[in-house]
Amino acid sequence: GEGEGGGEGGNKDLLTSVYTPDVQPHTSGTDGEPRPPSGAGAAEGTTTAPTASASHTSPSPPPNLSPSHPPFDERGSILIKALHIEPSDSSKRKADETARELQSVVSLYARRPKRFSWALYYAFLAHSDYFVYFLIVLNVLLNGSLLSLVLPALVFLWGLLTVPWPPRRFWVTLIIYTMIMVTVKYFFQFHNFNNQSSSVNKGLEPYHLIGIEFHSFFFGNVVWDLLLLVVLFIHRALLRQYGLWGDQFMIDKNTRLESFATLVWDRLKVFCRRLLNPDISQGPRDLYIIMLFFDVLTFVTIILGYAQFGGASSSQQNVQEGVSTVLSYITENTVPLMFVVLLLLQFLFMLIDRAIYLRHSVIGKFLYQLVQLLAWHIIVFIVIPAVTNKQFTDNVAAQFLYFFKFGYFVVSSMQVIAGYPRRILSNAFRKSYNTVSWLVFQGYRLIPILPDLRDIMDWVFTDTTLSLIHWLRMQEIFAQLYLVKVRRIREANSPRDLGTPQGLVTKILTGGLVLTGLVLLIWGPLLVVSAINSIGEPYPPIVVTTELQLSGYTPLILQTTQQNIKSLNSTQYKLLKQTFSDSDVYPVFDARFPEDNFVLAVVSSPSSVVWGISPPERELLLKNVNGNTTFKFSWTLRRNATLSSDSVLETVRGSVVKKIGSASEELRDVLNCTENCSLALDGLIPHFIYAPPKGDSRDFTELSREKGADRYINVSLTREDGNASEWWLLQPKLNNSSFVFPGVPRQDLQLIIYSNKVAPAFFSKIASFGIIGLYTVVVLALGRIIRGYVSDLPRNLLIDEIYDPDPLLRLCDDIVLVRECKSFVLEEILVGRLFYIFRSPEKLWSVTEEAKLKQD
Repeated sequence: GEGEGGGEGGNKDLLTSVYTPDVQPHTSGTDGEPRPPSGAGAAEGTTTAPTASASHTSPSPPPNLSPSHPPFDERGSILIKALHIEPSDSSKRKADETARELQSVVSLYARRPKRFSWALYYAFLAHSDYFVYFLIVLNVLLNGSLLSLVLPALVFLWGLLTVPWPPRRFWVTLIIYTMIMVTVKYFFQFHNFNNQSSSVNKGLEPYHLIGIEFHSFFFGNVVWDLLLLVVLFIHRALLRQYGLWGDQFMIDKNTRLESFATLVWDRLKVFCRRLLNPDISQGPRDLYIIMLFFDVLTFVTIILGYAQFGGASSSQQNVQEGVSTVLSYITENTVPLMFVVLLLLQFLFMLIDRAIYLRHSVIGKFLYQLVQLLAWHIIVFIVIPAVTNKQFTDNVAAQFLYFFKFGYFVVSSMQVIAGYPRRILSNAFRKSYNTVSWLVFQGYRLIPILPDLRDIMDWVFTDTTLSLIHWLRMQEIFAQLYLVKVRRIREANSPRDLGTPQGLVTKILTGGLVLTGLVLLIWGPLLVVSAINSIGEPYPPIVVTTELQLSGYTPLILQTTQQNIKSLNSTQYKLLKQTFSDSDVYPVFDARFPEDNFVLAVVSSPSSVVWGISPPERELLLKNVNGNTTFKFSWTLRRNATLSSDSVLETVRGSVVKKIGSASEELRDVLNCTENCSLALDGLIPHFIYAPPKGDSRDFTELSREKGADRYINVSLTREDGNASEWWLLQPKLNNSSFVFPGVPRQDLQLIIYSNKVAPAFFSKIASFGIIGLYTVVVLALGRIIRGYVSDLPRNLLIDEIYDPDPLLRLCDDIVLVRECKSFVLEEILVGRLFYIFRSPEKLWSVTEEAKLKQD
C-alpha cells in the first residue's frame, strides 16, 4: 500500500511520463504458479506467491516494491500489479536522473531574469564608456545647442581616436566641461540676463542656438547634463578600481619645451603618431558594412523626412505642416533645394567612403572623418534650421539624421584606430549562403544602376590588370556562381529521390503564385478601371458659366449659375431613362449611366451683363455679317478644388461652333431692329454635356445620339433695349415632344451634365493611363520581360545546372587574393583560366562535375 500511494502527485506525473521500465515478467513453474524473476526474489529470499483467487481479488504489490521506490500513478500501478512486472535498478536510476535534470532546467529558467539583470550590470561595468557616449548623443538631441556640441567634438576628435583607450585627461576634460556647461546655463537663468530677442528666423534664435535660453523650470533644462555628470563620475570610479585611471604613453618631462604652444603641438604629433602606428593599434578590422548600414539609414531618413528638410515653395504651407508628399513635390516640379542638396551630399559621402575603403587608406579615412564632422554639424545645427525656420529640437527628422550619423562616426572612429585589413578577400555576400543573404543579394541586383555603379567604382579604385569589360564580366560570373551555390545548398537541405514527382505544396506555392500573377497581369487593367469606377465618388460641377459669342465680337450672352445646380433625384432619373425606352441603351441604362453621375444645371435666359458694344464696332459687325459668320456657344465647368489633381482637373471647358448660313439677313435685321426681335438658332446648344476628369468637355454623344434624345436645344436669340442699354435673351423653343423636367421654368435652359466618378488620388493616376495605356505600359512591358527571362533559360543552362560551383568560387577567391598581393601576372593568368573554362563546355563540365564523380 505504501509503495502505491507514497510520494507527491508532481513526482508521480513526472515519473509516469519519463519512466520506461526495464521489466522481467514472472515465469510460471510446472505447477502453474507464478515464479519471481530470476535474481530478484531469490536474492531476497522471497518464496511466497499469491494464489490464483487472491491474485484476481486483491493483488499484492511486487515483492521488491518498497516505500522508497519512485511511485506510479493509479493506472500504472494497476497495470504493474496485473502483469506482475517490476522496474529494474537501471530504470530507477534513469528516472531519478531525468527528474534531477528536469528540476535543474526548471531552476535554471527560474533564475534567468536574475541572471539577465546581472549580465546587464556586468555589461555596463565593462562598457561604461559607451554608455557615456550614448548619454552625450542624447544630450545633443534634446538640447541642440552649441554648448552641447563640444561634447561630441571631444568624443570624436580625442576620445575615440586614442589608442588603446581614452586617457585620463579626456575624462577629466569631459567632467570639467559638463560642470561648466551646467554653471553657464544656471547663470543665464536670472532675469537680468534674460534678454530674449525676437529673431526673424526661429531656427537661428541666438539664445536657443547657444544653449542659454531661459526656462521657467531650470532643472528640466539641465537634467540630462546632470545625469551625464553622474555617469561620468561612476565611470571614473570604475577606472580607478581597475587601475586604468592614468595616462598612457606619457611624454618624458625632459622633452617638454618652455612654450605652451610648442607643448601642445608636440602632444598633437604624439597623438597622431599613435593613431597611425599599426603596431599600437588594436588590429585591423573590416567595419565597412556597419558604416554603410548607418549611411543607408541616413539616406532613408532624408527621403522620409523630406517635409522637414525643405524651404519655401508652392506648397509652403503643406511643407511646414509636414503633410506634403514626395509625389506632390515631383508633380509640382518644386522639389526643395535643401532636400536635393542633402541627398546629393550624402550620396557623395558614401562614394568617397567606398573609395577610401578600396584604397585601405587610414590617413584618408581620418581626414575624411574630420571633414564630415565639420560638414554635418554645420548642416544639421545651422543650415537646416535656417532654411526650415525650425529649431533642431523641434525637427524630428533632423534628430534621427544626427543620431544615425553619430553611430556612423563611432564606427568610423573604431575603423581609424583599428586600421583597414591589408587584404579584403571576401565579398560581403560570400559570408553566408542562406535564404536571407540570397534575398538581399537579389534585391540589391534589382536596384537600377547601383550595382553597375559599384562595379565601375571598384574597378577605378582597385589596382588590377583587367579592363573594364573584363572586370564587369568577372563580377557577373561571380554573381551567377553565388546564385548557383545558394540553389545547391537549398537542394541539399531538401533532398528529393530520383523519379519523385513534384509535391502539391511546391506546385501551389510556386506554380500557383506565378499562374495567379499572370492571370492578374492579363485582366488586371480591366479590373482596375472597373474598380475605380465603382469605388470612386461623383465629382459634379459646382459652378457653370455659359457664353454666346458672335464671330469674336463682344459676347452676346454671359451667364453664371451656381445655386441652380442639383443632382437628379430618383423621379427625374426615371423620366430621363424613360426617354430612351425605344433605344438600345435602355436595358443597360442603369449600369452604364448611374444616377449619381448626373446633375441638372438651369441657366437663366437673360444675360447677366449688358451688351456693351460700341457704335463703330456695331457698324463693323453689320458690315461683316455673311453666311460664314459663326455663333460660338461655350461653357466652363468648375468643380471642387480639394479633389483636383494632375489626373482630375478642377475646371474643364467646352464649346460648339456653328455657321449662321442663310440666316445672315435675319441676323442683320435683328441687329438693326429697334424693337424686340428674335433669331432662331438650332443645333448649337447641346442638351447633354460630358464633364471628363481631364481634357475638354464636349457634347455627351453616348446619350445625345441615341434614339429618342434631343441632342440640341432649339433656342431663340432676342435683343432687348431699354434705358440706353441693350441685352440679349436666350430662350428654348419648346413643343409637345420637348423633354423638360417638372419644376424647371420653361423660359430657362436646362443642361444635363454627366460626370465620371473620381477615385482617390493614387487610383486616379492609374486610371489616367486608360485601358489602352495600362495594357501598353504594364502588360506588354512585363510580358516582354517575362518572355525574355524564359527565353534566356536555355542559354543559361550551362551555368545554372553546374553541379559543384565550389572549384570556380575558389578560383575567384584566388584571383582576388593575388590581386590584393599585387601579383598582377598571376591575376591575369588566373582570369584567363577562368574565362577559358567558361568558353569550353567540356572543361566547365570536367571542373564542376569532379566532386560528383568522386561521390559516385
